[in-house]
Amino acid sequence: MTAERTLENQLDLSSQLQSLQNDIEDKKARLTKTKTEIAAAQYESKLNEKTAKGKRLEEAREELNTEIRILSLQADARAKLNLARGDIKNKKGEISNACVYYDSCVLEAP
Repeated sequence: MTAERTLENQLDLSSQLQSLQNDIEDKKARLTKTKTEIAAAQYESKLNEKTAKGKRLEEAREELNTEIRILSLQADARAKLNLARGDIKNKKGEISNACVYYDSCVLEAP
């Protein structure tokens, strides 16, 4: 290699180095700007807030489901009670009819 060629290579390396250093500085500046924008947008706090809200809504849904189950059980119990009352009323009516027919029964009031 000649001295000229060696000198050209060194100049090229020097300019490439300077170009790479400039690129690094630009990218560092962009990174800093992006981090600042992310911090300003408060994504973490917003995410935590949304997560907490979702958890509260899930708990409320569970409470409502529990209440629905309880109300459903109460409705079933009322329906059974009404059926039992109807049966008792029918049986009292049958007894009254039988007593009238036989004219020998005395019904006691509940």
